[in-house]
Amino acid sequence: MLGASAAYADGGLLRVSQPAGPFEISVFTAPTPLRVGAADVSVLLLEHAGRAPVLDADVHVTLRLGAVTRSATATRTAATNKLLYAALLDLPEPGTWALEVQVGGPAGAATISTTLDVAPPLSAWIAFWPYLVAPAVAIALFAIHQRLKRNQIPPP
Repeated sequence: MLGASAAYADGGLLRVSQPAGPFEISVFTAPTPLRVGAADVSVLLLEHAGRAPVLDADVHVTLRLGAVTRSATATRTAATNKLLYAALLDLPEPGTWALEVQVGGPAGAATISTTLDVAPPLSAWIAFWPYLVAPAVAIALFAIHQRLKRNQIPPP
């Protein structure tokens, strides 16, 4: 359970969902909140008319902060949920990043954009405190158990 917060998964927090061209494009990011380091950007692409998932598109994700640009092609093979297109991007500094998603497919092309707030990285103490405290808690529970066991009255 302690390591679950570091796992990246398809989906995450919905950042934007809007119609664009022949598509309905929804963008999710993980982790929440976004911090300096690895970020998972997942895109759900639906037909605007029939609301069916589009599984044969080219999806390109770009993040910009000033002169710093990070780009990746989001693919279904990189996603655990095969209805999504996923890309893993490295965010080197905090700030308000501009996110742009470009989609192209047999039905046409579309682009959406939004902004993402990226927080500074967690300090090492905050990130690893559960791992430092867990042994002390286990030792304390063992000591309490032994004391209670020693103080029990044996059955006649």
